Amino acid sequence: MPTVEEHVGADGPGAARQRNSRRRTVPSTPGDKKVAPRRFHAFKITQYLHHPDSGEALLTPAQLQAGLSRRSITKWAWAEHDQDRGGDGNLIPPHWHIAVQCKDARSREQIAEWFGVPLQLVRVLGGRGGFASYLRCLTHGDPTTGSPM
Repeated sequence: MPTVEEHVGADGPGAARQRNSRRRTVPSTPGDKKVAPRRFHAFKITQYLHHPDSGEALLTPAQLQAGLSRRSITKWAWAEHDQDRGGDGNLIPPHWHIAVQCKDARSREQIAEWFGVPLQLVRVLGGRGGFASYLRCLTHGDPTTGSPM
């Protein structure tokens, strides 16, 4: 990795500072790079109310309220689905679908921490209108989008 001094001579004093401020990786040891997590504005979470086998509560109303109380969240919606059926026709255990939109970009890790859920349950709602599109799916208002699961 070139040092600041090497860049100053070639491009002038401001070029090194500008190039370094745009760098998305932070080296932790020589030869090793730590990549900053990607950040987005809209997310969805799907979680069972209780573990299907043990009955343990997986997402409580208090956890939901704590997650939604973050000032960064500008829009949110959630629905409890207790009548959904899987592809085999069997009833799926009761679960929550949560959608949040933030005013500033956040990482999936931050959203998972806010709601106290595993990272793999947090998905990005991407694309123009992703949040609104998911809301139609959340309420079963758009059959072409499929299951929100």
